[in-house]
Amino acid sequence: MQKPVVWQVRTPFWVWFVTVTVLLLVSLILVFQSFVLFLSATLATFLCCRRRVVHSLFARGSLRFENGGWFYDAHHGSERQVLLKRVWPNAFWTTLRFTQEASGANEIMELTVWKSRVPEQAWRALGMLVAQHIAAAGGVRERA
Repeated sequence: MQKPVVWQVRTPFWVWFVTVTVLLLVSLILVFQSFVLFLSATLATFLCCRRRVVHSLFARGSLRFENGGWFYDAHHGSERQVLLKRVWPNAFWTTLRFTQEASGANEIMELTVWKSRVPEQAWRALGMLVAQHIAAAGGVRERA
């Protein structure tokens, strides 16, 4: 039995900074172009946030691999077992798509593990698990 590996799922500060800067810049441009465009963009942003489109980018919690299974803890005491479906590896982050079948709703959840937020040993372990997943899927690597 190997020791479980834990990854923190938390967005780095620079991603928050870039996101807020871009949104403010776009808002200023839209306000100076047309107030109707600004209101439309604000409404669209609100609806996207409400539908959890940005949840995977700004999710917080911890991901653990133990005894051949993945577990996600959302930092509010609800740990749940999830099933890895797809992987999008990158040099700076890795996005993982999971499903939660225990609830019967088959909820899809995408989590991003940032290299700058995890120890080097945990990042290597994630890379090995991703490589195993890709090999088990027939060598097909997901592309954005």
